[in-house]
This record gives sequence, C-alpha cells and structure tokens, in this order.
Amino acid sequence: MHQPGRTGPKPRFSRDDAVRAALEIGIGDFSLSQVAARLGVVTTALYRTVTSRDDLLRICLDQISTECDFTGIAGPWPHVLRDFAQQFWQLMEDYPGLAGVLMSVPWAHQSFASQIASVHRALLAGGLDEQTASLGLDCVGDTVVITHVEVMAARRVQQLADGSSETGLDATRRQFRDRNLAKVLPRGLRPGPDWVKRGWLDRKVEVIIRGLSAPGDL
Repeated sequence: MHQPGRTGPKPRFSRDDAVRAALEIGIGDFSLSQVAARLGVVTTALYRTVTSRDDLLRICLDQISTECDFTGIAGPWPHVLRDFAQQFWQLMEDYPGLAGVLMSVPWAHQSFASQIASVHRALLAGGLDEQTASLGLDCVGDTVVITHVEVMAARRVQQLADGSSETGLDATRRQFRDRNLAKVLPRGLRPGPDWVKRGWLDRKVEVIIRGLSAPGDL
C-alpha cells in the first residue's frame, strides 16, 4: 500500500479500477476513501482519474447502463411494459442500492436515457400513442424503483440482538404483533414473505396496464 511521504513510483490504477472498486463496495454506499483503500492508495490519488464522488458515481452509472439492454423488448405494448418491469427489476437486483440512487440523485437517470428511449419506441410500435407511452413508462419505472427501495429496506432489517436466530422478517412480524397492528391493517398489508422478494410489483404493473387500457383521456 502506498504511504504518504514515501518515495518511489506512484501506484498504478486506472479509472476502470476505481469504478470496479466503487461497484464492489456498492453503488449507493461507496465513498472516495473506501475506494482508495480498496485500491491501496491515498484518497487524493483518486483525483488523477475523477474529480469528485459525483463524478465517479456518474461514471459508475454509465458503466451499469452499458450492461442494460432493452433493445430486445418488443410486441404488444402490455407485453413491453411487463418485460421492461422484469428486466429493470433484475438490474436493481444486480446492483443493490441503484434504486436508492435513482430516487435520490436528480441526474442519475440520464445515464439510462438511450435505454429508456428504446423502450418508449417499443411501446409506440406496440400500439400506444406518444403521451400514453411516456406515462406508462414513467409509472412502471417509478413503481419498480420504489418497490425495490422498500424491499431492500425489509431485507436490511437488523437482528434484534447479536446471536439471535430471529430473522429480519421475523423481527418485523413480532413487532407488528406486539403493537397489535393486526387489528388496524388489512391482511394484505401485513408483513409477509413477499416483503423481501418483489412485494406487489407484478400486480401493480397490471393495475397500470389496466389503467392505460381504460377509455378516456389520461
């Protein structure tokens, strides 16, 4: 590891190395100091390849976008929306924390502009007008992102005590029972296995599709 004050050649790393390190730490969690530590350099050395954490985040998002290919989605527009939801969800699964970044960083979606545009074209080819295609794409995209944030939160519920055999879902259910919330919330809104899987994502997508299919202006 390079130490400040030592002489000798500077450690060699590329921008790709910094991106790889950031993604290994987590797209929503990395700091420049963590990336530097993983590369075995001081934090200031990173400024040879990036200008800031936001700069590195943008490069990471651009890299993720190259692995996101929606060009094969085609067919009637309901099929396009379902296929988009599935592939977009898988991208969130492949990069935990990405959904949170897309929700909290206003410019993050720009890295996926060409991919989103390809889905929009598929919706037009599948029978929707431009405005309805835009609305449907926005609704489904938002639903995937928000649902994944909720699912990740459920997955990250901490055990109540070190060494406890109680899982995060078990703890949530126990707290739910202790607060007598079963008397307040309908059964469908109580903690269940789907909380750590896909939630109601698929049913929500179907609701959106039915809404877009309804006659009248949207």
